[in-house]
Amino acid sequence: MVYPLSATKLQHYQRCPQAYAFQYEYGLKQSAVFGAAALGQALHQALAMIYQDWHYQEPKPGWEWFEGVWRLCCTRLTDRQVAEGWQILQGYYQAFVQPEKCRPGGTGTFTGGAEASSSASVDVSFRVVC
Repeated sequence: MVYPLSATKLQHYQRCPQAYAFQYEYGLKQSAVFGAAALGQALHQALAMIYQDWHYQEPKPGWEWFEGVWRLCCTRLTDRQVAEGWQILQGYYQAFVQPEKCRPGGTGTFTGGAEASSSASVDVSFRVVC
């Protein structure tokens, strides 16, 4: 099979032959392979919003407020990324923000992300330990 070559393709191959194969041989788009970047950006956006909107003279924010911020930031993620980000934020909350008065753990259904338009939802379990 004959492949048209360009300087860009040669540079990509030199940097990482495996990435070259994924992109040019198998036709995979970067977003399909490297979805973690979108999740990382959404988490950074959520934490930035949390710390910009939370005034330190006020009481520590409740878990519901964190959830609301995450819902605003995860709209472009897949349902799997939404669930993973949700778990990461739970751990962050428990480790660094957890208020004095803890609320008991539970389970719930989280609907959000890019796939939510098809009425998809993600079941998430969480537990806050005091």
